[in-house]
Amino acid sequence: MPPSPPVASRTTSFLSLPASLFRRLVLLCCALLFLSIASLAQCPFSATLSATTTCLGSSVLNISSANTPAQITWYKDGNSFETLSGTPPEIVAKGNLSYIFGVTVDASGNVYASDLANFRVLKFPAGSNAGTSGVTVAGGNGPGTAANQLTGPQGLFIDAAGDLYVCDEPNSRVLEFPPGSTSTTLGVVVAGGNGAGSNPNQFNYPHSVWVDGSGNIFIADLSNFRVQKWAPGAAAGTTVAGGNGAGSALNQFGSVNGPTGVTVDAGGNLYVADFSNNRILKFPPGSTGATLGVVVAGGNGAGSNPNQFSYCQDVYVDGSGDLFISDVGNQRIQEWLPGATQGITVAGAAVSAVPSISEIIGLTLDAAGNIYVADQSGEQVTEWPHFPPSLSTTYTPTAVGTYYATITNTNACSVSTNQIIVTAPVTPSISISTSSTILCPSDIIQLSANIQNGGDNPGYQWMDNGTPLANVGGSNPSVPVSTLANGDIITCQLTSNNTCVTSSTALSNAITLTVKSAVSPSVNIVATPSASCPEQPVTFTVQLTNGGTTPAYQWKVDGVAVGSDTPAYTSSTLSNGDMIACFVTNDQDCSPAGSDSIIAVVNPDPVITAGQAYSIVYGGSVQLDPGITGNIVQYTWTPSTGLSDSAIRDPVASPTATIEYTLTVVDDNGCTASGQVSVRILSALAIPNAFTPNGDGKNDIFYVLGGPPGSIVKDLSIYNRWGQRIFLATDATPGDPRGGWDGRINGTYAMPGTYIYLIDIRLANGKLETYRGALELIR
Repeated sequence: MPPSPPVASRTTSFLSLPASLFRRLVLLCCALLFLSIASLAQCPFSATLSATTTCLGSSVLNISSANTPAQITWYKDGNSFETLSGTPPEIVAKGNLSYIFGVTVDASGNVYASDLANFRVLKFPAGSNAGTSGVTVAGGNGPGTAANQLTGPQGLFIDAAGDLYVCDEPNSRVLEFPPGSTSTTLGVVVAGGNGAGSNPNQFNYPHSVWVDGSGNIFIADLSNFRVQKWAPGAAAGTTVAGGNGAGSALNQFGSVNGPTGVTVDAGGNLYVADFSNNRILKFPPGSTGATLGVVVAGGNGAGSNPNQFSYCQDVYVDGSGDLFISDVGNQRIQEWLPGATQGITVAGAAVSAVPSISEIIGLTLDAAGNIYVADQSGEQVTEWPHFPPSLSTTYTPTAVGTYYATITNTNACSVSTNQIIVTAPVTPSISISTSSTILCPSDIIQLSANIQNGGDNPGYQWMDNGTPLANVGGSNPSVPVSTLANGDIITCQLTSNNTCVTSSTALSNAITLTVKSAVSPSVNIVATPSASCPEQPVTFTVQLTNGGTTPAYQWKVDGVAVGSDTPAYTSSTLSNGDMIACFVTNDQDCSPAGSDSIIAVVNPDPVITAGQAYSIVYGGSVQLDPGITGNIVQYTWTPSTGLSDSAIRDPVASPTATIEYTLTVVDDNGCTASGQVSVRILSALAIPNAFTPNGDGKNDIFYVLGGPPGSIVKDLSIYNRWGQRIFLATDATPGDPRGGWDGRINGTYAMPGTYIYLIDIRLANGKLETYRGALELIR
């Protein structure tokens, strides 16, 4: 199937390889040192549930997630009702592999892997697991140029007849082995074999191979930056892509590794993995070296976003035209659908942490769409079922209720979507009422609406005798009687914003009003107390003249009716400036009385600034100076632990442990407030004398562990035993590992041993302190 990509480094067992190949591997090793492999956090993905509508009968629910699910469980009203499951990945070849590059699968499901360190290709029967030992089907007779020897087996391909094609990279040739071959079988050179070079009959590191249905052989000629096509039985190849030197033009391939993977679809279109340009180029049938390719995946620079790669090494196209790409730097397999602008992760640590993946290199697919991944450093081949075709992410509700779904990956890590409520179509309705239908000219009536199925933001249009009332809206509006007349009829039209209704509007019942004539009693209001604090009860009392024998009282705050029919009104919810009035009607006639409209005086509570905190060293003290507004006459601190005086504004605090004090104050108006002030005990300066930068997440970085508040690490220098400075960090924060040494010199891990540190720390008072000492690097 598809070729296997190059790797970052080789073990010392490859010192016998040609010098040019060894130099190339060293160059690739240096390049891949800069790849950033992100750590997988627990459940590092999210899922969102959306709906076409929330109306039963037209609603379709859809799950969106960048992570490929292994299981989807649907819930309605908190109860699961359907579960869709996939199959977890597994190791299908491991055994005696060492430095694996390419992988391919035949029609019977047998897995073939290029075992470069042992100069051979191994076959693993279908259904193999991690404990299965492979059988040699090519090479295995040491490095060399004989027909039964392989010096550097890389890309592999099995054609429809079961013939095995092997890229013998250092020998600049492609060998074909028949079905049933063994270590004694002599391969046939079907391309190259004329030494390293750039002539049409030569290669300079043939890296991957693909054979189409007509027997044409396509080879990624790595160091010639081209793809060669060899017709059946041809003595030389023709360039069908690249061959114009290294570069980023659409007829060139990148300078690091050139083309590393090739694949051809049923229409004869050629797809090439352009390793260092982080893109997949597509070339049409009959293309030549002058043909410009089209970017069909990536091409957005190096990165980990769904539309980016970090060194794409291999590519495979399936029967639907979907592309599968090994993204080695991000340790994932991305699937790009035809015309897509970004990929979906279908294999790798982001999908499942079991089995673990060390270094994704080559890939292929079997007839069922399962993905096989060559894990170079892990020395294994893993099979990843292709979940998306079998797990539907949509559901059509058949009943009303609250729906959500739980997405589970193959590492048993689950996340839940948001909830969506599906409802049946409803009919909006409205009924209105008023506090009274018999009114006086000075009254302000309160109209109320009770609605059904109006949605979360309904609209109201109040009408007087069928004419809209201006500036009157909402479900509880106030209407001055001066705008009304005796016999007026009030109605209201509701406009529902509910997305699932039979009609968007509804008309209310009608209310007929009676407006009486008026006389003028005299009303005076007295407040007790005359001024208050927030939430303190205040009582307003009416002093009435000409009120009749059984007057009726209507209290109002800022024009809104409150209280009961009594000569007194008490409230603890007034705000400063509120206007309180009382209108009185006698027992015979309408008698609105304009009160003296007392304005409430509500003094503000004092304010204690929130979030006040102090820091001291153990055994130290600090004078508290809280931020307070208001004319304070009383202070109370609780608890009193460590305070010089708990009844003053600014006591001296000397706690022995971090503590939070509560300060309660009373101002000259009798109003109170409380707030918190914390005192933290800080740790002293700490510099370690050893560290272990082994990547286990523990003690991997040497840095200043702590220090006085406000201090700055102005200069942190590391020197080797010869007095040479090998590391420098400036203006770091004590306790921040980002300002420390990770045990590497110019990107290379430093040798274990003793080093010298010199640290200058500027304290908050401006004083510069210098610390020198020995540091032990332990691996």
